[in-house]
Amino acid sequence: MKRHMLRAIAAPLAAALALCALPAAAQQYPTKPIRFLVGFAPGGSVDILARDLGAQLTMALGQQVVIDNRSGAAGLIAADLTAKAPPDGHTLLMVIPNHVIAPSVYAKIPYDTINDFAPVSMVASAPFMVLANLGVPASTLKDFIALAKSRPAQLNFATPGVGSIQHLSNELMNTMAGIKMVHVPYKGGVPALIDTIAGAAAITFITTVQGLPNVKAGKVKVYGVTSKTRAAVLPDVPTVAEAGVPGFESIVWFGVVASAKTPRPIVDRLNGEIKRIIATPEMRDRVIQQGGETLSGSAEELGKYMREDLKKWAAVAKQAGIKPE
Repeated sequence: MKRHMLRAIAAPLAAALALCALPAAAQQYPTKPIRFLVGFAPGGSVDILARDLGAQLTMALGQQVVIDNRSGAAGLIAADLTAKAPPDGHTLLMVIPNHVIAPSVYAKIPYDTINDFAPVSMVASAPFMVLANLGVPASTLKDFIALAKSRPAQLNFATPGVGSIQHLSNELMNTMAGIKMVHVPYKGGVPALIDTIAGAAAITFITTVQGLPNVKAGKVKVYGVTSKTRAAVLPDVPTVAEAGVPGFESIVWFGVVASAKTPRPIVDRLNGEIKRIIATPEMRDRVIQQGGETLSGSAEELGKYMREDLKKWAAVAKQAGIKPE
C-alpha cells in the first residue's frame, strides 16, 4: 500500500519539477485550446491515434486538444493549414508517409514538405496487411507472385489513390518481386477493400485496423504483413519478406509536427509529454490492439526519418513511372 502511495505522489511531483525546469515560454504554453489537424476522414487509423493522443495531451497540458479533420488531397489540405499557422505550438498535425510522398506525385504543393514544419515527435508505426480476394487461385504470396508472373498486367491491385503510401508500397513489391500489375485507385482505403472483397481487384494493401475484422470474418485471404517483424496481433501471419519478397519493408509511421519556427522550448515540452504518454501501458496496449507499436525519440529523429522516407519513396515513384500531376 505504501509503495502505491509513493508512486501516486512521485509521478505528479516529477512532472511539476520538470515543468519548473523549462524556460518561461514553455511554462506558459499552452495559453488556449490546441488545434490538432488530421488530414484524413474520421474513423481511420490516423484519426483514431490522433484522438487517443489528443485526449491524453488535454490532461497533460491543461488545455483542450481539439481534433480537426480536414480530409482531402492525400493530407495536403491539413498540412497547408499547419504550415501557415502561427508558430506558437497551438496548431499541430499528425503526419504519415503520405506527407513526404507528396512531392513525388504532386507537381505543385503550397508549402515545403520539410522546411515549413517543425518535427515534434514520433508516435507509432504499423504495417499494412496484404489481402487478396477469395477467388484468387493462390493460397500464399509466393503462389500469388508466380500467378502474377504468368499473367503480366492482368491482375489488379486496389489502393486509396494515386501516390498513396499503399500505392507506392504495392509498386515497391511489384518491382522487388519482378511482377507487373494494374493499379486501380479509389477514394479511400475502405472502397478499395470493399472492391477487393467483391473480386474487382486481386489484392490490396490495408491497415490492420481496417483489414483485421475482414480477415477474422473470412472475407479475404491474408498473404503477409509489410513490417520487418510479424505483427503482435497476427503472430501466425508471415512478413512479406518471409513470404516471398526478401528484404521488403513498408510501414505507415505516425508523427506530430508543428509549423516551422515554433520555439524550441515548446517543441521540447510537447516532445516530452508525447514520449511520456506513449510509454504508458494503456497507450502501448491501445496501439498494439490496432496492429502497431509505439515509437519514441527526439524531434531531430523524426526529422531525419522524414527526410530519409522522402528519398526512398521518390525513388520508388520514379521507378514505377509515377509523374507529378
